[in-house]
Amino acid sequence: MLAILEESDMSIKNLIKINSYVTSPQQTKNFVEIRAKYLQGHCPASTLVVVSALADPRFLIEIEGYASI
Repeated sequence: MLAILEESDMSIKNLIKINSYVTSPQQTKNFVEIRAKYLQGHCPASTLVVVSALADPRFLIEIEGYASI
């Protein structure tokens, strides 16, 4: 996500909404810590959902971000 923002001459500060999907409740704590590290105090609207599986079984987390110019 960061690379896509940078390619568009934007930064993490342009994120206005994040939808995140994890496949296990146990992943929530680690996800929240990593999210805080990368967002560095920037707090876009956010949704975190625990799902039974994602489209590709190799994936444990999916993050969807919306940015505004």
